Amino acid sequence: MNLLASSQMLQSIEMYLEEITERQIEREGTKLDKKESGDRELGILQSEFAKRLWCAHKTLRSKGVQAMARSKEAVEDVEERALEREYRMLDDLADICREWVWHEIRQSIGDVSWDNSNIGIRTGWIVVVPQDKKGPLDFLKQLGIQPPDLG
Repeated sequence: MNLLASSQMLQSIEMYLEEITERQIEREGTKLDKKESGDRELGILQSEFAKRLWCAHKTLRSKGVQAMARSKEAVEDVEERALEREYRMLDDLADICREWVWHEIRQSIGDVSWDNSNIGIRTGWIVVVPQDKKGPLDFLKQLGIQPPDLG
């Protein structure tokens, strides 16, 4: 493992987390999907860190899309490659933030969230198990494959 690269990755994420404002957190909390009648509520996300991670994930994803769009308009090959590298880096950081959010949510909600393969966040930072939605383990079951016991 390249500890220097990991350190740079964490520093990049920390920089984006520090830029997140309370207003952004509030706004993202209202942009989430509305709770549906079949959703089973597990709790409300209290962790400011997880909320910041979610906002950083959304910001990084948006900046990545913008970089990719700019790469398509680049006149020079060098500029195009640089913007495509920027896109990949931002996309990777967004993925890391998203996965970190789900881990933070499961840690804060507790055992019941680890027992469900599919959880979601709804308006107001409500954590739910969506009804009638299939998770990755359900897909394996449909294929006749017994998923590994992760517990």
